[in-house]
Amino acid sequence: MQPLPAPLFLTAVAFATGVGVAIAARAGASGPAGAIPWVVAALISFGLWWLRSGRVASAGEGETPSAAYGASVTWGIPHAVALTMPCFLLFVACAGSAHTALLASLQTLDRQNIANLSMDRAMHGSASWTGTIVTRVRSGEVRSGGTRVRTAAFGVYVERADWTGTTTAKPQPMHGLVYVRLVERLDPAAPAGGAAPWARGDVIRLTGPLAEPRRPRNPGEMDEAAWLRNQGIAWIFRGNAEACKPAHLEGRSWLSSTTAWCEAAREETRRRLTLGLEQRPDIADLLSGMVLGTSSLEDPFLSQAFRRTGTYHVFAVSGQNVMMVATVAIALLWLLRFNTYRWSVVCIPLVVAYCAMTGFEASVVRAMVMACVILVAYTYALPVSALNTWAAAMLVFLLGDPNALVDIGFQLSFAVVLAIIVLSPPLYRRIPRPWHDPNVMLIDNLGSPQAWGRAALNGMALMLAASVAAWVGSLPLMMWHFHQISLIALLANVPVVMLAGFIVTTGTIAVCVSLLSLTVAMWLNQVNLLLCTCLIATVQFFAAVPGGSLNVAGLGAPSWFSTQPHVLLMDTGPGTGGSAILYYRGRTWLINPGRNAAWHGVASPALRAWGVNALDVVVSTELTQKQCGAAEALLTAGEFAPGTWIVPPGGTRSPFYAGFLKSCEARGYALDPALLPWLPIKLRNKMSRESFGLWTGRRGQVAAAFAGAPGPAGDVAEKGAGAMRLRSWRRDVFVFDEDFRITVLSPQVIAPEIPGWVPGYRFPVAGQKPVTSPRAENRGLVLLLEYKETRVLWAGRVAPEVQAEILARHPEVRCDVLIQAWNPANAQLQQEWLEAMGVKEVLRPASEGHLFRLEAPGAGRRMVPVRYQDETGALHVRMESQAVVVQDFIRGESRLPAVSPLPPVHLQDYYRELEMEDAEAEQVIQPRELGEAEDEM
Repeated sequence: MQPLPAPLFLTAVAFATGVGVAIAARAGASGPAGAIPWVVAALISFGLWWLRSGRVASAGEGETPSAAYGASVTWGIPHAVALTMPCFLLFVACAGSAHTALLASLQTLDRQNIANLSMDRAMHGSASWTGTIVTRVRSGEVRSGGTRVRTAAFGVYVERADWTGTTTAKPQPMHGLVYVRLVERLDPAAPAGGAAPWARGDVIRLTGPLAEPRRPRNPGEMDEAAWLRNQGIAWIFRGNAEACKPAHLEGRSWLSSTTAWCEAAREETRRRLTLGLEQRPDIADLLSGMVLGTSSLEDPFLSQAFRRTGTYHVFAVSGQNVMMVATVAIALLWLLRFNTYRWSVVCIPLVVAYCAMTGFEASVVRAMVMACVILVAYTYALPVSALNTWAAAMLVFLLGDPNALVDIGFQLSFAVVLAIIVLSPPLYRRIPRPWHDPNVMLIDNLGSPQAWGRAALNGMALMLAASVAAWVGSLPLMMWHFHQISLIALLANVPVVMLAGFIVTTGTIAVCVSLLSLTVAMWLNQVNLLLCTCLIATVQFFAAVPGGSLNVAGLGAPSWFSTQPHVLLMDTGPGTGGSAILYYRGRTWLINPGRNAAWHGVASPALRAWGVNALDVVVSTELTQKQCGAAEALLTAGEFAPGTWIVPPGGTRSPFYAGFLKSCEARGYALDPALLPWLPIKLRNKMSRESFGLWTGRRGQVAAAFAGAPGPAGDVAEKGAGAMRLRSWRRDVFVFDEDFRITVLSPQVIAPEIPGWVPGYRFPVAGQKPVTSPRAENRGLVLLLEYKETRVLWAGRVAPEVQAEILARHPEVRCDVLIQAWNPANAQLQQEWLEAMGVKEVLRPASEGHLFRLEAPGAGRRMVPVRYQDETGALHVRMESQAVVVQDFIRGESRLPAVSPLPPVHLQDYYRELEMEDAEAEQVIQPRELGEAEDEM
């Protein structure tokens, strides 16, 4: 009777199931008593398993209970397995739950664990925290105007805490992880590209309060609090570089020494890996990321190309890297004539040291455990099962850290490897290729070219089978976590993985050879330069394939069959005026891309979460840095590139307005002739007449929208309606169909004569104002969304005088929901404005901290229901035929009563953090970028 081929597989799956149940039930959240039910369940299931094993033995071949117990452990007797397996798997699952609950309970009992600090002590203003940097420092440098800012993020293992000026003035021992974000202002005249002053292994002292990690406030946004909690981090430190000073711990701890050694070894390896590439820092970063996992791509567009093609996993230090280290070590041992049984003694410590040097990520730990199992089995000539090694790696990982089960990197790494193990062999057998099963005599008669061709075809077939299997294994997780399906990944992974294998192999050999000859190492690095260039070109080619990557809608997004308008008012931070996504019958408009930080961290993830693959129109209600600072990124990136921009007439003194139009012209967008009178004279003279003319651009057009202006000619209107997928189009009205339209109420433009919509314009004469007000917020677009009997008004940041002008021109206008942001000139909404509009509910985008209660119109002085994004996060507005339904992202309520006038303290901290991140302008430092979780596949 043959034993089962992979006895550990079901054991690992059962243990992981138990861990998942315990995590879902929040085991240990109520203290030590939370672990008792799981321990009792484990004991009961163990008793059932033991009794069942004894019955099988007594009813079988006369075996003793201990013999039956042993048989069921090894699963060597089929009928015993069939009878005892359910009880055994139940016991393993309960053991996993009990293990998770006990670890959580022990953590709550540890008074020196920083995660158990009370809120008042953690957030004490004069507190200081001394510890060692234990993670890689992720830093970036951004130039915003005349200011240079360096940002850094890293993890610190705190070993001492001090509360100066309190009753506990004496330093206290402490242990636990804290995530740190620092901002350092640099001298604009200093040379760029300097290294951050912090490195892994440094002992530092942080002065200031800790804060709770923020939770997501928009769809698709990364849950920083959940990710940090899974890493055992309960607090985050935010501050300037002055709050972080070098420190000294008496008796340098083993953690500090080991971390410093790993960092020194990593930096020395990186130096040898990039010899001769000093003039190509982009290639040096690419090599470091692929071989050591030390850096991610600085170019956001190249990084997005890797993600869209599903090839970002080549930057993960995983099985391929560990295999190369072990292969080089085995080759050296073979050349030195070492005995086979000594190979594991040498290779295993080397593999562990390599994993320590790269940071012990989920993918590298899995590869390390599997490599150790294979090395031991190979050394002692034992049979090896791929499923058994996979299961052993999972058991070791979950025994050490049960919370890793909910980590995205852990899930991707183990799911992809399992799919490759299970699906690759049958797929490989079914791929047709020449000489797949020739007879022996034919093989002997084949010449060298045929033999090489056969081997190449077999290798390509194997890589294609592995690529398809990996894609199938990662597909559910990619759809759930990242809302993306990369169809082109099936083809792109074959050449990319092949090139990545050559790059990792060449880099590993170059590092080893550099110990003997730096010149040879430099030549090998030049070979890697060529390979990396080919890799980048290949990825960019596949990324340019239309439809290669698709975004899929997540939970809460409007369905494809929805016939109602949906507006998602995103929380993009204070003072931005608000950004929104408008979805109606398959057409998607984006209102205000926002700043760069808001675009990359909020708007683009929300678009992916709603399953948006292309934007029909982008509306910039105000062409300012806060409302449209991400225009350059949106124009440059291939993803979401719009066909039409709708903008208000600008001010002649606005450099951002002129720069935006110039950038659009350079990228093939045609400019609306109506924008010409408001351009600065110098820019007007530089731009060619061919740049003006609606619906003539290679990529799209920039159209003006304003109230009180004549519509274009009929043929232009038809082209515009078709280009924007509308029924009809005018400068002040956009008609989607008979049920839904958008009307422009402001700005009212005293437009110059534009005869025939052809070149030859008369510009404003002296004393003629092009728009109502010189301020940008008062020149912004005011949009009325009308769907059957319901109305939603987007009022932007208009001042009371503009509100009065709108009421004078449109006294009949009413709205159910008013979306109006904070105006720096007048923070309080006008009661006359609310009464005239008949507002039933007000939505207030995040303000600068000036929040007020509003009174409703009518008798009784009712309170107007007001939703402040400081408290609600994103707001989902659904326009029905008879009512407007507003849903909070945080609380999920369909109706919200009047709220308190000021946000809670922790939200004030959150907005202070957003203001600090706004100084970064283009880079959002997060504990881990969403795409970098793919690195651990």
